[in-house]
Amino acid sequence: MTEADELVERASPKNIEVFLRLRPAPAHAAGITVDAVESRVDIAVQRSAGSGYVNNQREHYQFQFSGVLAADAHQDEVFERVAREVVLGALDGVNGTVFAYGQTGSGKTFTVTGGPERYAERGLIPRAISLVFGQVASRSDYSFSVHVTYMEVYNEVGYDLLAPAREVRELEDLPRVAVREDEAGAVHLGHLSVHCASSEEDALNLLFLGDTNRTISETPMNLASSRSHCIFTIHTEARQAGADTVRRSKLALVDLAGSERVLRSGIEGTTLREARHINLSLHFLEQVIVALQERSQGARRMHVPYRNSLMTTILRDSLGGNCRTVMVANITSAADQLDESISTCRFAQRVAMVACEASVNEEMDSALVIARLKAQVEELRAELRLVRGDDGDCGALSEWRERQVRESVDRYLADPSPDAPPPLGDSLAAARAACAAMKAKLIECGTARGRNQEQHDQLATLKAQVQQRDQEVCVLVAMLREQGLGADGRPLLASKGSPPGAHKPDPGADFDAFQRGHVRAAATKENTALLRAKYREAKALGQEVSASKQRIMALRAGIEQQRVQRALAGLAGGRVAEEDAACCANEESAKAQIEQERTSYKAAFVRLRALKSKIEHLQLLVEQSTAAMKRDFDAWTKSRLAAGTSDTPVRLALAKLTCNPEPAAARAACGAAAAHAVGSKVAHAAPDDRLPYTGIASADREIARFYQARTALLGPVPRK
Repeated sequence: MTEADELVERASPKNIEVFLRLRPAPAHAAGITVDAVESRVDIAVQRSAGSGYVNNQREHYQFQFSGVLAADAHQDEVFERVAREVVLGALDGVNGTVFAYGQTGSGKTFTVTGGPERYAERGLIPRAISLVFGQVASRSDYSFSVHVTYMEVYNEVGYDLLAPAREVRELEDLPRVAVREDEAGAVHLGHLSVHCASSEEDALNLLFLGDTNRTISETPMNLASSRSHCIFTIHTEARQAGADTVRRSKLALVDLAGSERVLRSGIEGTTLREARHINLSLHFLEQVIVALQERSQGARRMHVPYRNSLMTTILRDSLGGNCRTVMVANITSAADQLDESISTCRFAQRVAMVACEASVNEEMDSALVIARLKAQVEELRAELRLVRGDDGDCGALSEWRERQVRESVDRYLADPSPDAPPPLGDSLAAARAACAAMKAKLIECGTARGRNQEQHDQLATLKAQVQQRDQEVCVLVAMLREQGLGADGRPLLASKGSPPGAHKPDPGADFDAFQRGHVRAAATKENTALLRAKYREAKALGQEVSASKQRIMALRAGIEQQRVQRALAGLAGGRVAEEDAACCANEESAKAQIEQERTSYKAAFVRLRALKSKIEHLQLLVEQSTAAMKRDFDAWTKSRLAAGTSDTPVRLALAKLTCNPEPAAARAACGAAAAHAVGSKVAHAAPDDRLPYTGIASADREIARFYQARTALLGPVPRK
């Protein structure tokens, strides 16, 4: 299947896909039977004995889904079956939405966000972020920009969870999101900050920052219940090189708050008010689904009540609009929650009948089109003037016009684009001036190339001399170690059982000796030590970031626990004013600690990100230095093997280095001044025409001393 066929397949009209996920429970209901192969679930309800003989209660329910995820399904399987195709479609320009629905405590937040501890328990949002940036890195023919928003709907009020530069101690400190609708029916969210995510780490950091601001409290059904609807949206924009079109899409990952029966749970106070708003918004969501279901079945229903709640207004495109939508129906296998599981499955069946007409959001980039058309118009005008002979071809150009032509030639030569228009001008005289300017540039470049070649030859000669000196020094150091002498000429302790002068070929030992005396050895050693220090620092920063995250989560859990205990004590009537004041003081102290931990977390994360670039740079430096030393060692080894003598490798290398004459240019640079500066002290070291003198008296004296030491070790250098 080609890429075009895949786009058509992803953008074709289809119903909302519905997947069922079963959460295991200690008291498993015997009446729930899951058939993962047929994507079906059967629920058997026992007849109530208290209803008497006339009992029309339904005892068997069967529900069909797009896929069924059993209780033992792992998070990676859930993502692959539920969200992978939606994420890939979003990168191709098709809007996508994945939302989780179910009663409280059924595992919706675990499905969408994941567990906070184990890496394998990542939910749909972290895995979607990883897939998005993995695809962005692999699609080199496109340039992507990724932005992220994160909002919460709590008690029918929208809040921005990623508020920049704002201290958040309470929910009311977050900016409220304003919902507006334009004439075309498109929904716009005001006061919702949009953050650019240039990497996977940035997006995950934004996700964690938003999660710390979410409203979570304890209920009789769930110890850590999400008391709000949360929408994490990834906005992508893709541009292909050389094309005038741009693809824009948004991927919404929604964690709906869980419904619960108020009468059965026995909740009161703030939790009761939260439950009322949650149930009311889910009721309006069901009304929208029923209206869309009737419309899909052919009923003449003109109005769909999207505006009844904030959540349905935001999800207007996701429900029956230009979007590919997938629903995850979460149920629990607990026996006492069987009726809630049946209610969730019924709602899922209605959702599965809603059709969505998704299409690729591809549009022309007006700025690129305007620039391209302007260039074409200017080119056609210039050609037309040239053909007509306008603008005075018979006369010479003015000084200002010639300078303008030269500047256009410079811009043309400096532009690396292959589509750059040639600076022919708008007349024949301008074209001649442009050709003359190019000719002058070529002549200037040729002259400069000749000078550069001469300098390059001189530089190559000097590099060869320096390289030979370095290799000779390395060989002499190795010879001293081979003969049992240290750097100061004193004998070293000889190993037992090894006669003096014995040598066994060992490439590893030879390379170690060569590496220790190499000119890059000190820098490589320093970079390696610095790299190890940076690794230790990065590890410590990573532990600091993780510890800050864990402390924030623990403090939030402690605050929620104190609120629950205070509410229960207030209902029992055993709380006094002093105790309430103490609890409030403890809560304020915990909030202050959370703010401090957030500041520490952000600072450590910024340092860790900066440290990452330093580590990568140091790794590159060490790799380059090691590769250079290996190349030099290989060249030294080849020269040693080419000598073909039976002496030790160190002596062979030194003999080859010494007998290798310098280039002619280097010998020509050695004059009579060098020979006079050295004097008769080095007459026995080597013939004057063989020594690589530099013409500098102090340097030549050092060279002479070097060859005196070599002669003392090897004897006179044989003449050719």
